[in-house]
Amino acid sequence: MSIFDKVIEIYKDQFLCTSCLGRMFSLLGTNTTNKDRGDSLLLSLTMDFHQKLLSGEEIDREQAKQNLIILSEKARYLPAKLVLEKEGIKSIWKSEDHDCYICHNIFENLEKYAKKAQEKVSEYEFTNFLVGSSPDATILNKEDKLKATNHIIEAESFKSHFNREMGKILSEKFEKEPEFHYPDLTIIYIINYESHSINLLIRSIFIYSRYKKLIRGIPQTRWPCGKCNGKGCEACDFTGKQYETSVEELICQEFVIASQAEGSKFHGAGREDIDVRMLGSGRPFILELINPKKRTLDLIQIKQKVNSKNKGKVEVENLRYSDKNEVIKIKEEAENT
Repeated sequence: MSIFDKVIEIYKDQFLCTSCLGRMFSLLGTNTTNKDRGDSLLLSLTMDFHQKLLSGEEIDREQAKQNLIILSEKARYLPAKLVLEKEGIKSIWKSEDHDCYICHNIFENLEKYAKKAQEKVSEYEFTNFLVGSSPDATILNKEDKLKATNHIIEAESFKSHFNREMGKILSEKFEKEPEFHYPDLTIIYIINYESHSINLLIRSIFIYSRYKKLIRGIPQTRWPCGKCNGKGCEACDFTGKQYETSVEELICQEFVIASQAEGSKFHGAGREDIDVRMLGSGRPFILELINPKKRTLDLIQIKQKVNSKNKGKVEVENLRYSDKNEVIKIKEEAENT
């Protein structure tokens, strides 16, 4: 069965928007969009059937006439309707809008989806982004059924199509480039026919530094109470902690405030005993800031605030940006020393 035959068979049973039609054959042809591919298919079909209507054998003319009626009435394709009118053939043209069988016109309303994303990310600083999606099973099942019924093997998935088109729109609106490996921000669309929502995945910020512990009696990281396991009890005065504070807690607060992060995680290169100090050049650590709203930090100012606030207790030096790979590296190096 040719591509043209498959298109006619599709429209005999269902209405597809041109974006979804083009996606059914997206592996064929390059340097075009699925919408343009769908429009081109309908135009090519209309031209082919018009030619057969004018100069074909009688049986071909009748088939061409019926196919043009399908394109006019079922595909809602205006050029096919105008061809029929020109040749004096009536077709029923319903003026009301039709919902695409697969997407329910999602691809005609992408601006609405883009607006919600703009609102969602308005408080976040980011230099690049990525779009992902989680379509409802109903959408995917309809698409799979249509492909199986019409023996279509050249299609792109709804998810891939949506992600790409939204990525292009948002790239223009954000004036930022997409990043496919380590995006600062990932926008996940949860899509069904009635509504959609957005979840954000924010890449953590990693800050490398070295700390000196100038006093004894504090652990490196928060130490949960041994009796209540951090829940809070009389033994720990309901703090949930075995010790009043830690190196982690003394250092982290200023970073969390500056980045407007939801929290932090302390990655130390080994640890010293509670009852000893850490002097010399200090111990390397990397601070992970979780779900930060601000990514550009004044590390010199933060260092000054940490050291001033914790004078005589803890000092930090050599602050710089880092990444998750270095977290693994400093932990491996600590284990091997």
